[in-house]
Amino acid sequence: MRHVATSSPLLHAASPPEEAFDRLMADLEARDLRPREARVLLWLGERESTPAELDDALAGDAVATQQAVRRLERRGLVRRRMRGAPPSQSVLGATVAGLRTVLPLVERVAGTGEASRYSLWRERDR
Repeated sequence: MRHVATSSPLLHAASPPEEAFDRLMADLEARDLRPREARVLLWLGERESTPAELDDALAGDAVATQQAVRRLERRGLVRRRMRGAPPSQSVLGATVAGLRTVLPLVERVAGTGEASRYSLWRERDR
């Protein structure tokens, strides 16, 4: 919880962007998602990726990204499958449960409440 000093009239209320950010962070916390986990789910909600592609896309700490993927796999929000040649190459994708977890966040950020009308958010067998 953030402490806001009340001695200055300029600090009595948070500005709308700060309020929106606070609500988004509260949504992440309510869904037991860390910010990197949310980024992984958002990325994989749009496309399947190899672990290397995901690391490149999120441009950050590769170890933290892989830890996030493992946590999401354990929760059933991300799944891994093996892809052709080489047989050891894995592909990651969001599960239906993973999409349901981030859908309200996408709707909030989009400000439309209608993210589910877009094809990438339609429930599909993943």
